[in-house]
Formats: sequence, C-alpha cells, structure tokens
Amino acid sequence: MDDNLLAQINQLYHSGQILYGNNSYGSSVFLEAQRIILENTNEGELLLIIDDRSIDSLLAYIGAYNAGRSILLLEFQTANKQIQSFITYFKIDHILGSQDSIQKIKLDNINYLKYFCHTRTSINYPKQLISDQIILLPTSGSSGNPKMVGLSSNNIMANCISINQYLQSNETTISINNLPFTYSYGLSILNTTLFAGGTYICSPETSYLQDIFWKTVQNYQITCFSGVPTTYRDLLRLNLLQKLPNSVKYITQAGGKLEISLQRKLLEWCQEFSKKLYIMYGQTEATARLTYLELTKEPHKLGSVGRPIPGVELVGLGQYYISQNELIFKGENISLGYFSNRDQLTVLKNENQGILKTGDLGRLDKDGCIFIEGRMSRFAKIDGKRISLEDIENSLREQGHDLVVISNDIDIILVAEDLATYDQTLIKQLIKKCCGIRRNRVHFKESPIIRTNNGKINYNQIKKNILNTYD
Repeated sequence: MDDNLLAQINQLYHSGQILYGNNSYGSSVFLEAQRIILENTNEGELLLIIDDRSIDSLLAYIGAYNAGRSILLLEFQTANKQIQSFITYFKIDHILGSQDSIQKIKLDNINYLKYFCHTRTSINYPKQLISDQIILLPTSGSSGNPKMVGLSSNNIMANCISINQYLQSNETTISINNLPFTYSYGLSILNTTLFAGGTYICSPETSYLQDIFWKTVQNYQITCFSGVPTTYRDLLRLNLLQKLPNSVKYITQAGGKLEISLQRKLLEWCQEFSKKLYIMYGQTEATARLTYLELTKEPHKLGSVGRPIPGVELVGLGQYYISQNELIFKGENISLGYFSNRDQLTVLKNENQGILKTGDLGRLDKDGCIFIEGRMSRFAKIDGKRISLEDIENSLREQGHDLVVISNDIDIILVAEDLATYDQTLIKQLIKKCCGIRRNRVHFKESPIIRTNNGKINYNQIKKNILNTYD
C-alpha cells in the first residue's frame, strides 16, 4: 500500500456530502460534529453509536471518527434488545444517536447536541482508557456475551482506498443507504463514497419494497446500487430492477453467495442496459472486501468471486479436507481480531497480524480467479460420507426449493417456515441423486428462518432451535 495513500487516514470524512431531504451536510458540518464530540467526550473513552438509518446517527459516527474516538456501532434493533449487555461488558462511556432511537430505548439524561443526541452512562467503574482508536462492529448473529470485530483506522482506510481503485469512485458517485453502516458492506459504501468526494443519500425509507425508497432513488439519480443475496432475489422476483434509474453505472453484490441462475439474470440485465456488475467477497474481519470480479467484463467467470482487491494477497490454501482448501488472505485491511470486553481494549493487540483465515473453502482456476466451495463449518459426516450442506442448499434452490439445510451428523434436516408447498418425496429423491444420502436420513421441520441484522441466514440459531426439539 502506497505510503502517501495511507497518510490520508485522517482525511476519510473531510470531503463529499450527505443529502437528507433538501439538506446537504458536507465538510463544514463534519468538522462541527467533530468539535461537538471533542467538547463532550474524552480521549480514551468508548462511544456507542446507535444506527437507525437517520442523519443523526450518521453525523454522530462521522464526528466521533474524525475526533479519534473509539466507537462501538450497533443497529437499533440490536441495541433495543441488548444495550445493557454491551454497556456492562464494554463499560460504555457515552451513547449517541437520534432522539427517536435513544428515547425508544428509554435512556436517561439525554442532551441534544445540535446534530444528534448524547447521554453518559451512569455505571460506576474504574476508568479504563483505550490506548488507540478502534471501531467495533458486530459479528453476524452476536448474542449473549457480545463478540465484536475490532478495526483500526488503518484497516478502514486501506480497504477504502483499495475498493475505490477498482470501482473508480469519484466526485460524481452517488450512493444510497439501503445497507446499514453498522454492517461492514454498508460502512464501506459510506467510506468509499465520501472519501472520493461523492454524494451519499440518507433516505428516510431504506426498504426497497417501499415506493418512497424508489422515489428517492429516482429523485437523486444514484449512480450505483449495492445489495446482498436477499436484495437481488427480491428485486428479480418482484421485477424491481427496472426501477433503477438510467444514471446507475454499476451494481455490486456481496454478503454471501447468490445462486448462479440469479447471477446470470443479473448479468443479462446489466448487459442489456449497459451497466457494470461486480460480484464481491469479503468478511467483517477484513473490514469489508477481499476479492472482486467485474462479471460484465469476464462473463465466462460466472460463479467466481474474482481476484484479490489491490493491496490484498491470497497467501495460502491451507489443507483442510482432501482436495478442499481454506482461503487465507494477507493485507492491511485485516482486522485486529475479536473483542468481548473493555479489558481487551486498554492495550490493543493485533491478534491477526494482517492474516485472515476465512473458514471458507475454495479453489483457484488457471487465471487466478477464486471459486468458493463452502464453509468449513457447513459440512456434515453422515454414514461415513462427508457432505457439503451448502452444496445441497444451493442445488435445491437452483431447482426452486428454497430450504435451509442443517445437520446433526446423523440426518439431513430441511427447514422452512411452511412446508405445505414442498414435494418432500421429490426433494428426497433430488438429495439422493445429488449426494447419495438415503431418503430415511432426510427429514423436514417447520421453523422460523432467523436472520442476522445483515440479512444472512443465522444457521447456528436455527440449528440450536431445531435440535433442542429434535429426536
């Protein structure tokens, strides 16, 4: 990574603008938000910011980041359920967000500081100052004892610069907040847009299922659109892609694997309307992004997540199963590690040392493109056979059967909220043909399909719920 680029770390939120309604918030507002944070908090303290997709929470975050404060980011739904747990484990000093979100959580002693609300926590404990600025993001499905990914400002800037290099973001870029900035993918969109001098739209309605969202998209003529697999499944199923304005130059997809058939449909749509399509892969532990593929440029690489982004290196395919290899990356974007309490923040340790073992299994083709073949944790061993649950799930979904697949290493268990529309006999035959599992080893269960705040299927919680009642 170029030293001159990394010297820009403190310039992340000093350009670009945020538009909310008829109001524009740019560098002068960012500077004032920074001053407000400096006047009301102290160096070494930890600030919890509640993101409810409001302009208030955005400016609180930007002000705190520019002030060099350490920040723990929580989406409103998580904060509303678990805020006391986070306060206890991380000994939070300050909480910031919109008046609406802080009042709903029923916090006391609220002060309105022009752009956002603020309150000090009332818990008495020995002061434990944090040695260096750290940004804490939740891992997927954090619950109970909170587990957060710790990012340094260097991690954030390195990833931001790399992404901007291949997306070629500039002052004409206009993005929108349909993904929360408490999610690393959403945070990267905010970062890359503002750092490039572009415009970030803070829409009062962030659901693409609502007409007001599309009116905002059209009104501001966004130039890019980003989504996770659920986003594009819905847009394709409901024929909503056509609502994207002609101003859109490219769309990006990350946050998990999208079925090949849907990637192909997205590709065909982008080719028809002269848009670029980027398929990307990353993890919160890598700040956001590890690889990318401009699929419209290399359509023959359908199914691949592409090559490492600038500044990131694939350093190993460590042996796991026979012919299955773990993807291991090296880069300045790799997070410091996991953090579960305030004690771990007093003297920050870089546990990862710039190396990330992803837990994903993959292979390289002759052109250096990466194909992900599953998760190390998403395998089962049944009747002596090693089975990829992800392969079964993807195979069924490609054939129109949208089921969650789990296992207790004895049976394959297929989960849906309503099984009435599924031909269970046919599905058992498909699984036997796919991986040779006997039909008496395949069972069906009705259960809520729990998702994380990022929209991903929470396999661990679903499995826990099912197996607690399974016999």
